[in-house]
Amino acid sequence: MEIILLKDSYDQLQLALVELTDELKHTSQTFIASSPGEFLTGDAGVEHAASAIGNLWNSGVADGRHTTVCIGAIGVDERVLALAQHVNLCKDRFKAAVQILQDRVKGRGDDAPSKAWKNKVTRNALSDLGLGRLSLRLCNRHIPVLDYQPHTIGFSYSSGGKSIKRMTRKKVLAELESLGFDSDGYQADYDLIEGLPKGQTLAKVTPLAGYYKANIFREKSNLTKTIPMFLPILFLNERPEAINHTLSLPVKDDWKRTNRGTRSDKKLAEEPLIKTLPIYPYAK
Repeated sequence: MEIILLKDSYDQLQLALVELTDELKHTSQTFIASSPGEFLTGDAGVEHAASAIGNLWNSGVADGRHTTVCIGAIGVDERVLALAQHVNLCKDRFKAAVQILQDRVKGRGDDAPSKAWKNKVTRNALSDLGLGRLSLRLCNRHIPVLDYQPHTIGFSYSSGGKSIKRMTRKKVLAELESLGFDSDGYQADYDLIEGLPKGQTLAKVTPLAGYYKANIFREKSNLTKTIPMFLPILFLNERPEAINHTLSLPVKDDWKRTNRGTRSDKKLAEEPLIKTLPIYPYAK
């Protein structure tokens, strides 16, 4: 049942994408880029955007989490906006189908299924359907839709920082258990954390990837809306001559991180405590 639902929701998503990308080819108000430099406009921009929006596949690099982004905007009519909204709805349905499959995965033996085991079962199910290279990250990525025409659209880059999450010894042990006992170095790491004092406070440090964001100004409301950019914005093209945009996509290094106040948890040790997870003790 779960496999049928997964296949049907994928087929509906593909049909919706084909319909949308076919209609996009008839638009001309566009500026698109996937790397720093001048924006593509006209037919070249539309072709590049349609290819990015319709792509749901891993690029073939070793790390399947790596995906390309497509930045810019396309002015469309209400009918094409509705098609884009339907694509986003189909993406939500496919995501729900994947979740249903994962929720019904059983563990090995009497153990509860770990996240890694659920992901493996999901990937095997997709491979059985001929979708082994499907990128779930791309499938879940919504198309930004604006039901109005913005006055200006600018772009900036938010450089990656790090997430520091305080954790108790008990929570770290639970997260280690969720990885499964077949992880490299699992037992040694588990024993080390289990041997710590019960009141020991730890921190999980996760690097955050940088990303482009769009700064959208709407003249009527005099407000600026900022959204992360992975796919081009589709906006209602009410006055083709009125939209302004930056002439090129700047290089990421053009933005320097601003100095921030010192964090209260600045006293982390230099090296992680274990190898399985990025868990750091607080320096004494």
